Amino acid sequence: CTNIIKFTPDGRKYHDFNASRSEPNQRLAEVFGIDNAFTSVDKTLRTQFIRTTVSKIRAATNIQERDGTSKGDWRYLRQSAIDSCNEFLSCSSHQMNLAELVQFVTLKVSLTYLFNDATEAMKRKDCFEHIKYIGRRINELWIESKNQVSQRSRWLDEKKLHEALRAVTTVTRITEPVFAIPGSFIEETTTPDLDPLVPKQNPMNLLLPAYETMWRAVMRCVLEVVYRNDRERQQAVMSEGDGKPIETELEGILAQYLDALSNPEAMNDDVFWKQSATGITAADIVKEALRLYPPSRRIHRAFHGEFQRADIEKLHRSALLGQEDPLTFRPERWQHICPAARQ
Repeated sequence: CTNIIKFTPDGRKYHDFNASRSEPNQRLAEVFGIDNAFTSVDKTLRTQFIRTTVSKIRAATNIQERDGTSKGDWRYLRQSAIDSCNEFLSCSSHQMNLAELVQFVTLKVSLTYLFNDATEAMKRKDCFEHIKYIGRRINELWIESKNQVSQRSRWLDEKKLHEALRAVTTVTRITEPVFAIPGSFIEETTTPDLDPLVPKQNPMNLLLPAYETMWRAVMRCVLEVVYRNDRERQQAVMSEGDGKPIETELEGILAQYLDALSNPEAMNDDVFWKQSATGITAADIVKEALRLYPPSRRIHRAFHGEFQRADIEKLHRSALLGQEDPLTFRPERWQHICPAARQ
C-alpha cells in the first residue's frame, strides 16, 4: 500500500506522479465533467487546487496562524451542521430516511464553506429540494461511474443537476446605473468562475472530494454510535417515565463535544481529546469510524499502463489496527494504540 500511494511500485520513484494519479480517475472526469487535481496532469492546476482547498478549510475553521499553534474556532461549522440538520428534520415527514439526512447535512455544510455565495443562494425556498437532489444524484452517478462506458450517464445530459448546482452556488446581483438615463439597462451578474458545463469551473471539482466519500463515513459512524453500539445496555436500562433508551457513553461524549464547540477556544483547549470516565475521547470515536469505514476505501494508481490499487479498507481492518476483532466498532481500542501519544 505504501509503495503504491507514494508512487514507488518497484521501490523507485515513478517518473510521472500526475499521470499515475489521474489515469484511474478519468471515469470521474467523464461522468461528472470535472477537471481538478485528481483528474488532471497539469502541475499548476494541482498546486492551485491544493492552495484553494487548504485556504477554504482554514477559513471555515478560522485558523489564522500558519505555524500550527492554533486549532481554530469551529463555531461556524458547528452551527452550520446544526442548522442543516434542523432544516431537514423540519421539512421531513414522520418517517425519516437516515441516508438522506446525512447526505443533506454533509452536502449543505460542504457547500457553505466551499462556495462564497452558497449561503446566500441557499436561502431560496426551492434549494431544499435542490440539495436533496444533488446528494442523491451524485451518489447514483458515483455508482454508475464504475460501469462500462456504454452504461454511464453523460454529464452533458445532466441538465437537472446542472440547474440545481447553479441554484445552490450562485446568486444574481442586479446593478442599477448610477444615473437614471432614459433607455439605460439594469445589469445582472451571476457568481463568476462557476459553471457546471466548463470542466475547470465545475462546482463538482471541489464538491465531489469533499462530499461523496465523506457522507458514507459519517452515516456509518451515526449507525454505530446511535443504533448499534451498546444497544443491549440501552434496552436493559430505560430512563424514568418516558420509556426512551438512555444516552450511551459514546452518544454522551459526542454530545458534550458538540456543546463544547460553542466556545471559540474549545479546540485550543483540546476538547477533541477530553477523556470520558472510561478514557474514551471524541477523537477515538472519529478514528475508529475512519478505521472501520475509511472515506477512500482504495487508492488507485497507473504504472506503465497497468492499474494498481492500495486497499486501505483491508489494511485498516487487519490485526495491525483491528487486533482480534477488526470488524467491531470499538473506540476504546485507541487507548492501546500508540499510548504514549495520548500523554
